[in-house]
Amino acid sequence: YQLNKFNLVMKNRNKEIEELNSKLNLATSVANIGIWKWNIKSNEYEWDDNMLQIYGVNKKDIEDKYSSWLNFLTDECKINAQTLIDNSIENKTLLDTIIKINTKEGLKHIKVYGKAFYEDGKPSYMVGTNFDITNIIESKLEIEQQKELLEMNLNSLKYEKERSQVALEEAQVSEEEAVASQEQLTVLNEQLIHANEAKSEFLSNMSHEIRTPLTGIIGIVDILLDNKLDDKTNENLFMVKNSANNLKNIINDILDYLKIQAGKFEIKHSKFDLKELVDGTVHMFKVYK
Repeated sequence: YQLNKFNLVMKNRNKEIEELNSKLNLATSVANIGIWKWNIKSNEYEWDDNMLQIYGVNKKDIEDKYSSWLNFLTDECKINAQTLIDNSIENKTLLDTIIKINTKEGLKHIKVYGKAFYEDGKPSYMVGTNFDITNIIESKLEIEQQKELLEMNLNSLKYEKERSQVALEEAQVSEEEAVASQEQLTVLNEQLIHANEAKSEFLSNMSHEIRTPLTGIIGIVDILLDNKLDDKTNENLFMVKNSANNLKNIINDILDYLKIQAGKFEIKHSKFDLKELVDGTVHMFKVYK
């Protein structure tokens, strides 16, 4: 009887684990987040399917070795990445960096998180995530380029406006010429307004397009965190949620910047949980042992 009862408990437990793994796989798949494990002792490297997709390879095409991963990194990243990993293991801190990798699809920017685990005080293995932020980096660069171009146009228009104003003040012109100059200034002012509106609209659209999928990722992770998960899974999910929230905060800062430019920024008074705020701040600077 006891054996049957034990088997039933184990069967239910295995079913529960399978369901949780399915939810975790769904969350990482939607967010395009790869999970990896590095056995420091044997130097073996394990990738899930999302990691293979991010790096654009099949499992049979690569060796399960740490050196295989290093070969994907650009030359400028290899030494720096190795140093950061060694420091993370030695100081027992969270690995948090951005790397560049060469793939069949071209150069990619990857956000890397990792945490080492120890046995008898010695490093045993390391677990972490990879998140492809290439689109975010490229969008940011495009925004910066558009911003520089708009600022150049604005400076040019401002220069023309100032030059027109000086010419208007110094020249002794007839009434008809003065009217014509004023009309030219009006056109320049309208061009300035349109240029500012175009810049604000572009930044706003880009911010909302990036923010929408991030909100979906955070929502799915919150659902998973409501379930009873093991510590390792909770830790991985927390890293995913923390990464998404950091990216979302950057987008919110961009939107606030647009509101300030438009003169619509308002300070709102709202209630908050002091304990939750303090705990979150402490967790950000927590040293993992």
